[in-house]
Amino acid sequence: MRRYAEIIVDVAHSNVDKIFDYLLPEGMDVSPGSRVFVPFGRTKVEGTVLRIKNQSEVPESKLKVVLSKIDEQPLLTGEQMELAKRVRETYRTTLAFALRLMYPADMRGGRVDKHTVKLVRVKDADKLNEMRHRQKLARMVLENQWYEQSDTKQSEGFFKDLPASSKPKIARFPRMYYRMENGLLHITAEITLGKFQEPLLHLENKLESGLYCELVSRELLDGFVEYTLLYDMISNRIPISEVCVEHGKMRLMQNTYWEFDSLPHMLVAGGTGGGKTYFILTLIRALLQANAVLYILDPKNADLADLSAVLPNVSSRKEEIVQCITDFCTDMHERSADMKRMENYKTGENYAYLGLSPHFLVFDEYVAFMEMLTSREREDVLNKLRQIVMLGRQAGFFLILACQRPDAKYLGDGIRDQFNFRVALGRMSELGYSMMFGETKKEFFFKNIKGRGYADTGKGVITEFYTPIVPKGYDFLQNIF
Repeated sequence: MRRYAEIIVDVAHSNVDKIFDYLLPEGMDVSPGSRVFVPFGRTKVEGTVLRIKNQSEVPESKLKVVLSKIDEQPLLTGEQMELAKRVRETYRTTLAFALRLMYPADMRGGRVDKHTVKLVRVKDADKLNEMRHRQKLARMVLENQWYEQSDTKQSEGFFKDLPASSKPKIARFPRMYYRMENGLLHITAEITLGKFQEPLLHLENKLESGLYCELVSRELLDGFVEYTLLYDMISNRIPISEVCVEHGKMRLMQNTYWEFDSLPHMLVAGGTGGGKTYFILTLIRALLQANAVLYILDPKNADLADLSAVLPNVSSRKEEIVQCITDFCTDMHERSADMKRMENYKTGENYAYLGLSPHFLVFDEYVAFMEMLTSREREDVLNKLRQIVMLGRQAGFFLILACQRPDAKYLGDGIRDQFNFRVALGRMSELGYSMMFGETKKEFFFKNIKGRGYADTGKGVITEFYTPIVPKGYDFLQNIF
């Protein structure tokens, strides 16, 4: 039986950044992840096998034959090849270049003898990181002198008339425990009511910058404080296909969820080029797949307004937007009253317990819209939004508000505090972060990665955040359902 291989050739040029079919010679045993030599044009180049198959859509007369294999065993694992694909999408590079990052440069072209090649497994890499982290924690304690000392008297020296010298001796270190598990770092420090209690209770900034991770939670235990941190945040980014809504929460990263049933309403801020629009479209796609009812407002008549071609309840004119907000608020009150009249109504339970669908009002460019209104119109809209954020959770009415900067002028009277999930994307000023998250000691750093920012998931901890990856050329209008 004829066998064919899907191969990416090692030519880092965008014009050839595609998969080619090649015919495998009889008796050649290769697997996905193997490197081979193939004819390409008038030259012989290296390629990586992505898949083996029994049929090809390309006529066999037009197929070229694989010349030889470079490695006896596959050089790349399935996880490494998936990582290379995600690198290509994230950093807009070629797949050939991304695959080169998965092994040492000297191995290209078979220049290194196979007996000298040793692959480092992920488990071994984690052990190496654990060792480095423990060393940094020990250095932190020593350099800050977070230990108890006692004077030790030394024996008399050669000159009998000089007093005996003494030098301090470390008597006791604070107990500190480290554990890496499922991509999370758990660091526990002992609290003894001593003079080092305050710095040990506020280690988050040192740990985040020193270990290159993000704080997830800080919990005070009996005699200890435990810091939980997410290591290597960008590796926890997920593709748009993995964003899903189940049991009142939406998955946005591998370990990050918007639990809208218990922590309702989302506030999204970000300037041009920060990835805000794609993030909102990703939210819309996931909510529609969960059979949620959506109302979409786009006062600038931009990308979200285009959804009117495939969705109802999409508004862009001022009068339509004001009426939609009014209707959304009215429907919320009517549902609250109807829920109490249902036979299976139970005090303390929400809309999901009664089998009702959630409703979401997605409002983009909120601040720009408020600037269009008169004082009276503005106060009326604020009053409606205030009712929604205060009363909407139990009835299943939620608000997703997006703007370039959350101006306190239009988010006053406690409205901003009701947005439990807050995301700031792209480059923002210190004032912008303060408007989003309030007063905080968090240190914010800019990285030129689209879709990257900071988020508070509603638990009072601000962490680095990456929006789901949207493939290049992805058409939301065609894939909205």
